[in-house]
Amino acid sequence: MNTDANVNEPAAMPREKSPPIASLIIGWAAAAVSLVFVPILFGAVAVILGYVVKKKYQRDVAGFSLMVGGIACAILGILIGILTNL
Repeated sequence: MNTDANVNEPAAMPREKSPPIASLIIGWAAAAVSLVFVPILFGAVAVILGYVVKKKYQRDVAGFSLMVGGIACAILGILIGILTNL
């Protein structure tokens, strides 16, 4: 007697990947915050979330632009911090 539980179940349909809206919003917000507050930390958060968007969600342009934007904002935040303390 065959007691396989999978006999009557339909084949699993592949799930569509949900859009990375939350990751993008949090990443760009972190990039913006890095301009004025702890640029290395918040810039790194933006870069990491950009990498997640690029690899997990297969959104190459959005992920890459978030990574570049996070690096640019972190560098600008460091420069702003240096110039305001002179």
